[in-house]
Amino acid sequence: NALYYCESLRSITVSPYNSIYSSVSGVLYNKEKTKLILYPSCKTDSQFTIPDGVVSIGGFAFLRCMFLNKVVIPRGVTIVEEVAFVECVNAAIHAQAEGKPSGWHDRWYSEIGSLRWNA
Repeated sequence: NALYYCESLRSITVSPYNSIYSSVSGVLYNKEKTKLILYPSCKTDSQFTIPDGVVSIGGFAFLRCMFLNKVVIPRGVTIVEEVAFVECVNAAIHAQAEGKPSGWHDRWYSEIGSLRWNA
């Protein structure tokens, strides 16, 4: 993805006429908003809850998100691709699942602040 290493990216805006992508509050999703594709690395929010309806998080979706302190992943997220969370060293990941769902890649994160299941 051409946007992955845009290290000063704070927000993504997609035209409502785009037939492939959409954005909500500066975050990039597929058109149906079932897959989170990219959370901008310099978005200044300290907390983010993945919206209901999202079932999949793409690889490198959260890359070097330096301002994030907390991310909540709801139970409805059934697929998390390889290294979806990378170098988010300040982020505490709060997964509402009781343990790693089978659809989550074994290497779904690398270098995060902390991880809590059933949170």
